[in-house]
Amino acid sequence: MDTISKVLNLVKQGDWAISLDLKDAYFHIKVFKNHRKYLRFSVQGQVYQFKALCFGPTSSPRVFTKVVSVVAAHLRKQNIRLAVYLDDWMCVNQFQQKLVIDREIMLNLLVRLGFLINHEKSSLIPNQTITYLGAVFKFDQGLVLPTQDRIQSLFFISTKSNEWHGNSQTLHGSIGENGILSRVDSECQVIYEACPITFTSKLDPIKNEFRFFKFNVLQT
Repeated sequence: MDTISKVLNLVKQGDWAISLDLKDAYFHIKVFKNHRKYLRFSVQGQVYQFKALCFGPTSSPRVFTKVVSVVAAHLRKQNIRLAVYLDDWMCVNQFQQKLVIDREIMLNLLVRLGFLINHEKSSLIPNQTITYLGAVFKFDQGLVLPTQDRIQSLFFISTKSNEWHGNSQTLHGSIGENGILSRVDSECQVIYEACPITFTSKLDPIKNEFRFFKFNVLQT
């Protein structure tokens, strides 16, 4: 799976992007007939079993990823730049018209293979501002930052600091849930200290300083 760190290494400043969501993603993968008995469940005395890959088993994401990675590899051989995280895909290109061509190639292949596109959750019109994996990419500015929901989740933690206290490890755990904040390199530093702190002491000073969440990490 292409995590946010891999995506940051894929994209470039000035890119155009589209995103797509595969509908009922796991249900595209059939389960071997002799193994379906392991996916049985009972409702009101009636026993059912899944014929397709289902949510719940810890192996499901890995199985689905192995299948779609073959599709992604085929597209990448055609010089199509894309990120794939389970059923969430993003395709980028430096040129808007070339991205339209890449989009048609990708959509035609997915449809031929039997995948369903969730148009309501997809953004298929080339844009230089797009949300993907909980991050807002502003390609025209060379910026990537967390969504407002993720920012608010950190603020919520700070409001709970009077009820309990945490140290830097706990704070880093909360940042880990906001993957866009946890990339550490020379251009993108996560701000926390390896010493005991409270959420209030660390978060209060940055409540009105949104540059904490804004990183110039896109390649030029």
